[in-house]
Formats: sequence, C-alpha cells, structure tokens
Amino acid sequence: MIENRFGELFLNKRIPVEENKEFYNSGTICLQKSRFDEITRRIFEAGGCKMAVITDYISKETGIYDLFVHGEDILYYKNIEEAIYYIDILINDHDFRNRLASNLFNKINKFHRAETRAKQLISIYKEI
Repeated sequence: MIENRFGELFLNKRIPVEENKEFYNSGTICLQKSRFDEITRRIFEAGGCKMAVITDYISKETGIYDLFVHGEDILYYKNIEEAIYYIDILINDHDFRNRLASNLFNKINKFHRAETRAKQLISIYKEI
C-alpha cells in the first residue's frame, strides 16, 4: 500500500550495517514498523542521521513514550492509513519535518549515545 502510494520515494531494502549511515543520510523520512513490540535500533540510527521518524505504537512498558514525544520528536501511527497520512504531512511540511528530525537528533545525541550510556553505567556501578 505504501509503495503503491509513494512509488520511487519509498525504499524498502535490506542493507549491510556498514551502509546504514549513507542510506539514512540519503533520505528525510524513516518509516519504522516493529516486529515484536520492541524499540528498534532503526529509530536511533535514522534519528541520529537527522531523519524524521514515523513508528508504530508499541506497548508503553517499553518506555518509548518516555523517550520520544509524539508530534515533538517522533510520530506514532496506529495503522497503515495513519502512517500514510503522516508521511504526506512530512513530505509537504518541510518546517515540521525538519523540526521533528532536529528534536529527535538532539535528544538521541544528548541521551542515547554509547558514551552517555557508558557514563550512566559507571555512575550506577559507583552507587552500588
């Protein structure tokens, strides 16, 4: 359905991890669909390359809604029709798309880089 709607604008292919950065930097919007109700690395990879991310709603127990705010950092969709609706908005509203992408990028860089996580683990270890 999405491929029919967006044609060549929609790319869905497997790529080696070494090519992720180049692949993500070639686009502006990333559509994410979890397979197992999980937060995937694609959100962080695409967001870290300043892409606007649209992802499906998953269980609140994952903590994703504490990490990324709908309409501010990311867009969550309920079904494929809603995903298409959001893609249309992002394609046509460059300011909103860029603001969403920048907010996600900044949040990922501030809170979710390996160096930040390592410091958090060291801090937790020191408290034990």
